[in-house]
Amino acid sequence: MERILLSHDKRGFDKALKSINADLAIYNNLVEVINENTDKFAVSKENIQTLLADPKGFLFDLIVDKSHMSFNGLPINKKKAIELIDFPKELNIIISEFQSAKTELSKAGHEITSDITIDRLSLANIELVGDRFVFTPKYVSEIEEEFSSYTRNENQNEAFKLMQQFDTIIDRLLKIGIIKPGQDLEELKLRDLGFNFYDRKRIIDLSRIRRVR
Repeated sequence: MERILLSHDKRGFDKALKSINADLAIYNNLVEVINENTDKFAVSKENIQTLLADPKGFLFDLIVDKSHMSFNGLPINKKKAIELIDFPKELNIIISEFQSAKTELSKAGHEITSDITIDRLSLANIELVGDRFVFTPKYVSEIEEEFSSYTRNENQNEAFKLMQQFDTIIDRLLKIGIIKPGQDLEELKLRDLGFNFYDRKRIIDLSRIRRVR
């Protein structure tokens, strides 16, 4: 069935886009922080997610040989080793930025509509294009759908199309003069449109047609 768009809440849609684009800016800032401070791992959606979950643990695995972890000659576990290690300055920058981003993204999820709340840490519905994250076109379309109202059956389709035709007809009758200029359209009756009634039947008032100049 053909669906006809009845209305679109542009204000609501724009507000939703503003919210998710703010998070996209956070993700892309993290990409820049990585590129500016290390080349030890590739920028990917998976790595960004892992870093958001545990930045110190992720970077620790990159620079430490875990098979020889010890303190004063005694073996220690990864958690304790992370507390003792001095990360290089550039990795500390990455850790700090990711911790700040996690704090921000861990706040209440974006309530896009009453039915959609976004988990801001999940990085769902985004993809990496070059060195930039973008939302998938499908995702933006899905959000737009939430702010759009469509016809749901063929009768609604026909009713909408007929009302459009009727609206055009009224506009034309105003321009021709069948309907008086300045007439209160909220109180418009069929007689005002040029119809009479005879024997309970609706007929065109031909005298009105003849008066048109």
